[in-house]
Amino acid sequence: MLVAREGPAGKPVPLLVLRADSYEREALLSIGRPFFTPRAGRDRIGVLLTDDTDWEEIRELVTESYRILAPKKLTALLD
Repeated sequence: MLVAREGPAGKPVPLLVLRADSYEREALLSIGRPFFTPRAGRDRIGVLLTDDTDWEEIRELVTESYRILAPKKLTALLD
């Protein structure tokens, strides 16, 4: 899920909310910013998207999130 919230300066701040397994979620949350705990659920991780965003890491997180949600038949196509 991609959303934008109003930041402190009144400008939109893009946030990405993804599914993550418990180990990945715990590791990312221990890093802190740009990762955060969203209100969306216990199996989710939030990422603040900024000019410093590591897009390769985002690609990996989106792919893993998809693997959690998609049917096995479709995730097999990723391999």
